[in-house]
Amino acid sequence: MAEYANLVRRAAGQLTGHGGVRGFLLQLFRVNDIKTGALVGIDKYGNKYYEDNRYFFGRHRWVIYTTEMNGKNTLWDVDGSMVPAEWHRWLHCMTDDPPTTHPPERVNDIKTGALVGIDKYGNKYYEDNRYFFGRHRWVIYTTEMNGKNTLWDVDGSMVPAEWHRWLHCMTDDPPTTHPPEPKKFLAKVHQFNNSGTLNCYVPYSTTRKKIHEWVPPKAGEK
Repeated sequence: MAEYANLVRRAAGQLTGHGGVRGFLLQLFRVNDIKTGALVGIDKYGNKYYEDNRYFFGRHRWVIYTTEMNGKNTLWDVDGSMVPAEWHRWLHCMTDDPPTTHPPERVNDIKTGALVGIDKYGNKYYEDNRYFFGRHRWVIYTTEMNGKNTLWDVDGSMVPAEWHRWLHCMTDDPPTTHPPEPKKFLAKVHQFNNSGTLNCYVPYSTTRKKIHEWVPPKAGEK
């Protein structure tokens, strides 16, 4: 009898946990799963993250996807790539600390050293020779560059050419003491790496095609 009572209790919990019969059926058909658990957090896109340690490891954390993301209707077209990086680590058990209690680090490093210089974009360059070679120079990126918010979205291409040489130990003379000679091929405003974006460079062929596709004539043409 206790088993039947527990079964009824769990069924009632499934219905109430999903907002009734309609929500229960919607969740079942969306992701083929109807688990309920404790709400751990909601990301900036509206995805909700849950946890219930009564389920076995690997199935005890899950996400209920938002129905709209970046202007795309995701009610039925859900995808694992909708989970941002900071929640991906927790969801796949790479950490037990969700972003709600442990916000992600900017560069996962907390070294301190002597400030060598600041470039015109606001990136700060440091050095401490007590660290081993290759780790004794580093950069703390600016939070805004070329109109783009780079508080969390940092990239190595944010370092301009003149500081890149010093940062990667190609020279011991920083631009603050040895300014670089102006070069025609260097852009006045340093640009991000645009690979994978709409602004990326796409090469095109300038040679004549060896094979030409056949285009069928239209009706009425001889």
